[in-house]
Amino acid sequence: MRFNIDPSSWKRVIFGEVVANVNDYFDAKRDGRLPYVAGPHINSGDPTVAGYGSTDDDRFPPTFKRKFRDGDVLLHSRGIDKLAAVDRAGVTGEKLFVLRSLDERVLLQDYLLWLLLGPEAQARMKDNFTGSVNKFLNWKPLASLEFSLPPLDEQKRIADLLWMLERHRRAVAETGVSVDRSDEAWLESVYSTPGQPHVSVADLIADGAIRLLTGPFGSALASSEYTTYGVPVIHPSFIVDGRLTVDEKSFVSPGTASRLSRWQVMEGDIVFMRKRDVTRSGIVTPDERGWILGSDCILVRVDQDRLCPDYVRAMLRSPSARAELLRRAPGTAMPGINERSLSALQLPLVTLTRQREVVADWQSFEQARLGCRREISQLFALRSSLLADIFGGN
Repeated sequence: MRFNIDPSSWKRVIFGEVVANVNDYFDAKRDGRLPYVAGPHINSGDPTVAGYGSTDDDRFPPTFKRKFRDGDVLLHSRGIDKLAAVDRAGVTGEKLFVLRSLDERVLLQDYLLWLLLGPEAQARMKDNFTGSVNKFLNWKPLASLEFSLPPLDEQKRIADLLWMLERHRRAVAETGVSVDRSDEAWLESVYSTPGQPHVSVADLIADGAIRLLTGPFGSALASSEYTTYGVPVIHPSFIVDGRLTVDEKSFVSPGTASRLSRWQVMEGDIVFMRKRDVTRSGIVTPDERGWILGSDCILVRVDQDRLCPDYVRAMLRSPSARAELLRRAPGTAMPGINERSLSALQLPLVTLTRQREVVADWQSFEQARLGCRREISQLFALRSSLLADIFGGN
């Protein structure tokens, strides 16, 4: 999709002559309770605020004194792709610019955010960063930048299209959240069916139905053995939407892979992260067979004559199982699990036929979730393409 524009009618403007960096002062006694926005409330590339705090919260930073109003654009001085339009009045801190059009007969407020998200503005703001370690953008160099500004009707046409895409993206994202909630509720209902017996993973290991394996670490796989070709080594970041991916730097040679054959994965293996997001898991498909289990991963291998791998993964994703796994993961900043943690989990004991029925039902949630994420990715790609067409250097 391309956006037809005629830049011949666009005029060059000085940013600070059409946009104000608002410094309205917040006074708690005068203004009362207000929402506040801090840096973590704004995600990179997301033009809407992810959430708001409240000035009467214990976590409200007392240094936050800059008020904003509905429609203002907040731009993070230390992360210029972190900018968002607010939908209510509130307060923020000194690290965020509060940007407002000085005259909407010249610059539409709805257009301002998209101008700043465009590749030209992003590049020029980045060029004006200062500081050696913690780089940041000052208002003075930002205010002095020149940009091309289209006529008002063109601004409106551009802003309307981009905000329409954003509203659609948010609707899809909300659908995805609803699917996740329904998925969790359904998994829990299956996991906690009244009268249904459970068996521990430890007992299944003793019975030969499950095997656990931690990835190689220490001298078993040295960092110097990694290459840019050969056999992929599974890193926790490769686990995306229940599947395994790969990047261009995590390979070992075929000879090294042969030496590490003990850690080669098989179709149907379930791979867990060993640190941080320890409840995240992915399943090995025929495409990943033979890859090497990474040091920060734990593998669950099942006897597929008795257990369905997707059933085991589904049940270990249930809220009860995830809560138990997190309870057994020591560390707050970086939770970590081991084979003992996984061994302590319980699985509902049902027939192989029933396991397959559960998997068939669960896959409808998985398909819906993946469909939402796929559509969101496509909308982001479309937005990037439009921003490049419109603001690519006029």
